[in-house]
Amino acid sequence: MSIKCKAWVYSIGLVFVLELLIFLYLTYFQIDVLLYLLPVMLLLPIMLVYKNAKSLINKYEVLKISSTDLAYQVTDLEEKNTTLQFRENVFSELIQGMDTLVFLYNISENSWTFFNKFHEYKTSQGIRMIEDLLHPADRRHFQHKKEEWLTGTATKVEFRVVLEDGQIRWKELRTNSKVTSTGTTETVLGLVIDITEMKQKEETLKQMAYYDSLTDLPNRTMLKTHLRKVLSRAERKEHDFVVMFIDLDGFKEVNDNLGHDLGDALLKQVANRLKESVREEDLISRIGGDEFILVFEETSQEEVSLIANRIVQSVSCPYLILDQHIEVTPSVGISIYPKDALDIESLMRMADKAMYFAKFKGKGNYQFYETSLEDFIPNESLVDKFLKWFKAK
Repeated sequence: MSIKCKAWVYSIGLVFVLELLIFLYLTYFQIDVLLYLLPVMLLLPIMLVYKNAKSLINKYEVLKISSTDLAYQVTDLEEKNTTLQFRENVFSELIQGMDTLVFLYNISENSWTFFNKFHEYKTSQGIRMIEDLLHPADRRHFQHKKEEWLTGTATKVEFRVVLEDGQIRWKELRTNSKVTSTGTTETVLGLVIDITEMKQKEETLKQMAYYDSLTDLPNRTMLKTHLRKVLSRAERKEHDFVVMFIDLDGFKEVNDNLGHDLGDALLKQVANRLKESVREEDLISRIGGDEFILVFEETSQEEVSLIANRIVQSVSCPYLILDQHIEVTPSVGISIYPKDALDIESLMRMADKAMYFAKFKGKGNYQFYETSLEDFIPNESLVDKFLKWFKAK
């Protein structure tokens, strides 16, 4: 039976009992008045109790529904918390496996907080703890980038640090700043990552792309890029540059008779002698086989003559490789910008023609291009296959 029915049954029963007592013990007039008042007096509090009970029942139903909703929310929060804990563990393992430093700089308080593998610490040194280790060549660039991120500009800068044992490591710093509505930088969040291994891989790929695998000299790809830059500088600054072709006389016989392994060893030694014969700023490129191209900037014809003579003498000296005495000689052809030509293709053709004329004269010597060589036609040409490749790239 519901609460409402029970309340009415109890009320009616109580009224009946009271009216019966009144009827037995009071006068007629008193009975008449009380019989009317008594039900009202008894039923009114019962009605109030019922109303309150109904309100409590409604609240109970609401609380029951809310409790169910809260149970679902708690379950959902527990699932999300589990997911977050899993991600935090993954992130923690990732960070702990990296050489990473995170910092937070509060500009108004001039305070630095550093986080390294989830260990938090404050220091008065601030970014100076990195600046003190900077490689001298990177200090100016780092300072410039520092001024940028202190003004609220997101930055990315790569730099080297020199450790106490002399080891050089590459680092990358990335920053992001929080700026107030007035445009004032409030805080700077920075991330410092060790990128030494990445730099080493980049250098390996660069070596493979731009350097000859046998001699470690620049290859045709680097030569092409270098020549274009040299020509651009020469046009802008109005200075000269020199292109020198070298072909080894007798190398084919060495390769055919003594084998490719010995031929490769000979090319390595020739490359070393070429390096010793020129200046550090000069470029030596192996473009294939026993063929080399050298480029000299802002060098007079007299200086080039001395260098060419030094190359002829050095490369012509006998070699001792695998108990074999070997002799080869260089034939050298030279053209000069802007004296002989104003474009790379023409300079190449003229140096090629001068080189074959040197070979024609007796090998083991050098020859500058002259207008008298215009009608000279060699039996073969190195430059044709090189220029074909040069234009195709």
